[in-house]
Amino acid sequence: MKQTTLSTHFPSVKPDLDSATRKRKHKENDDESLHVSKILKLEPTQTQRVDPRICKSLNGDFEKSASEPIQAQKLKVLLTPPSQVPLLSQKTQDLIETLKKRNLDRPRKEVDEVLSSVTAKEKYQDLLDPQRALALPYKYRRLLDLLEAADTSLNCEIRLKNHISFENIKRAVSETYKLKFDLTQLQQMLYVIPTIYRMTWLKKNAREFDLIMDFPENLPKIENQITRDLIEVRKSHFRKGLIEIIKQYHEAFLSSLPSRPQIDPEKLKTWHSSFDLHNLPDLPLKDLPDKPDSPVIPNISDIYELGFSRNKLLKNVFEGISENKEINIAETPVTGENTPIKGLSLEISNQILAKEAAFIEESLQMESPEKKAKQVRAQRLINMCELMKALFSVHKTPSIFFSCLVKKIKNNCKGLAKEVIEEDVKEIVDLFPNWISIFNTNSGDVVRMNRKHEAMMVDLIEEIQKKYN
Repeated sequence: MKQTTLSTHFPSVKPDLDSATRKRKHKENDDESLHVSKILKLEPTQTQRVDPRICKSLNGDFEKSASEPIQAQKLKVLLTPPSQVPLLSQKTQDLIETLKKRNLDRPRKEVDEVLSSVTAKEKYQDLLDPQRALALPYKYRRLLDLLEAADTSLNCEIRLKNHISFENIKRAVSETYKLKFDLTQLQQMLYVIPTIYRMTWLKKNAREFDLIMDFPENLPKIENQITRDLIEVRKSHFRKGLIEIIKQYHEAFLSSLPSRPQIDPEKLKTWHSSFDLHNLPDLPLKDLPDKPDSPVIPNISDIYELGFSRNKLLKNVFEGISENKEINIAETPVTGENTPIKGLSLEISNQILAKEAAFIEESLQMESPEKKAKQVRAQRLINMCELMKALFSVHKTPSIFFSCLVKKIKNNCKGLAKEVIEEDVKEIVDLFPNWISIFNTNSGDVVRMNRKHEAMMVDLIEEIQKKYN
C-alpha cells in the first residue's frame, strides 16, 4: 500500500484572520447583568449580587452618556457586601472573658496532685448503682472494698495453710485486687468495728514479731474459713457502721444552719444538698495490741563505745591488781616458809605469775576494738545474707536493681547508712560469686541470685566467720 502524508488525506483549513479580528457587537437580548459587570469591571461571582433594576438603570444611564464617570458613592451604596453576623452574642463573649480571668487568678494544681486525685466516676459511683441508698465518701467506700478483699484473701491464705500475717494479707490484696492495703487502713477498720478482726502478735524469730490477722472466734466457720454469704453480711454490717459515723457529721452540719431543716436521711436516701460529703475528715486510728518486748539491737557506734569502755575498765583493773601484787611482794619479807603462793616455792610462784600476766595480755588483745569491729562486721554480713535470701524469695524474679536492693535493705536495717550497705552487698558478692552476682546494664547495676545454687545459711555463716576470725 502506498504511504501518503497526512496533509493529502486530511487537508487543513486555515483560520480566517479577518473574522477573528472582527469585534462582536452587543445585542439587545444579552444578559443585562453580564453587560453591567463588563461596564463596572466586576468579577463573575459578583454579578449575582447586582439587582436587575439597577442593571436597567445603569444601562439607561450608560446609553445616555457613556463618557460620564460613575459616581463612587453610588457604586459603594449599590455594591455594599452583607454585614458579617457574629458567631457568639456579646453576653456570651463577656462571660467567656470573665471565666478566662477567673482561671488566671486561680492557683494551678501540681502534677502530682492532679494524678493522685480521684476520678469523677469513682467519686460518684453511688449514683450509678441501680439500688438507691445513702452515698458514702470515696475514702470510706474504699475501706468497704478493702474489707471484702481482705476477707477473701484471708480465706485463701487459710485454705492454702499459709502464715496469716498482715504482711501476707497485704501482699495478696495488692496482687489480686490491685488495692493498697496499709496498717493505717486496718486501724481505721478496727475503729469502725473493733471486733472485725482478731489481732495478735506471734514471735517470728529471736528478734522480730509478726502481726497475725484472723477472723473473730464467734463466727461460724468451715475448716477455719467463712462462707461467701458471711462475707457479704460482714460487709453490710461494716457499711452500717460507716453510715452511723457519717450521720454524726451530718447532724453537726444541720445544727450549724440558721434554720435547722427536719431531714431524715434514711427515708430520703440522701444527705442534705449543701452537706460536703467527700470532704469529711479521715477516720481515727484504733490502737493495736501491745507488741511484746523485743531485744534491742545496738548500732555499730554503740558497740564500739561499749567495747572500748569495757576494755579500758578491764585494763585499769588488771593494772591495779598487778600494782597491788608488786606492793604486797615488796612489803612482805620473803622467807623460805612465807612465799607469795602458799605451799609453792618462789620459782614456781614466779612462773605462775608470768603465765597469768601473759593470759591477761592475750585477753586484752582479744578484746581490742579492731577485733570487736571484725566480729560486728561478720555478724552484720550474716544478717544481711539472711535478709537478702528473704527479699529474693518474696521477689518474683531473681534479679533486682542494685539501688532498689539497697533501698529495701535500708528500710529493714534503719541503723545502717547507705554507703555501708552498698559496701556489704559488694563484699557478699565477692565472697559468694556462685550464689549472687552483679551485672552492668544500660539501666544500672543489677543484682542476680542463682536459684539453682542451693546456698545454705550454715555454709554462708561458716565462710564469713572463716574470713573474720
